[in-house]
Amino acid sequence: QAAKRAKEVGVRKTVGAEKSSLIFQFLTETGILIFLTILLSLGVAHYFVPSINELTDKAIEIPFGNPFFWGILLGFGGLLTLLAGLYPSFVSSNFKPINALKNNFSTRFSHEKVRKGLVVFQFVLSAILIISTIIVSNQIHYIKNENFGLNRNNIIHFNLPNSLKDKYQPLKDKLMANAAVTQVLKTSDLPTDIGSIGMGYSWDG
Repeated sequence: QAAKRAKEVGVRKTVGAEKSSLIFQFLTETGILIFLTILLSLGVAHYFVPSINELTDKAIEIPFGNPFFWGILLGFGGLLTLLAGLYPSFVSSNFKPINALKNNFSTRFSHEKVRKGLVVFQFVLSAILIISTIIVSNQIHYIKNENFGLNRNNIIHFNLPNSLKDKYQPLKDKLMANAAVTQVLKTSDLPTDIGSIGMGYSWDG
């Protein structure tokens, strides 16, 4: 895209613009665009956070009042500005005025393969994120709505302290003495805890 502004660069150099001022201009334009994008992204994220919290049963919030949060955003925006704007600004500022005005300049900096490769990478990344979101959403829906063969309402679970592990039966008797308690059981893991470990296994052949 920098090559498309060659005539502008040629005119500005002809009237005395220095290379440093051109680089500063392109970096400033890139920075403004990136920081506007970050602000827009924050607005979109803030709008969708309640829906995400409802879907995942979490309490995620954007810490707008935290100076450290804004410091990270500013640093991230500055880094993006350098990554996105530094190379094109140097390329643009190096155009020779006479060649730029005659459209007789090298376009080796705007290879189609690089641009197409970046576009393909962006769409692949987007597809991966969309597919991952759908999978996670389906898994959350399964956990929240699938019939596991038990009534999940009014169930309380807690980790048993080591001091009570050998006194489980007296604890159960005490709890069962409460009219509000209908059943008590002890288990090594919750039904929703899924994991596996294996070592030293071998199969014939």
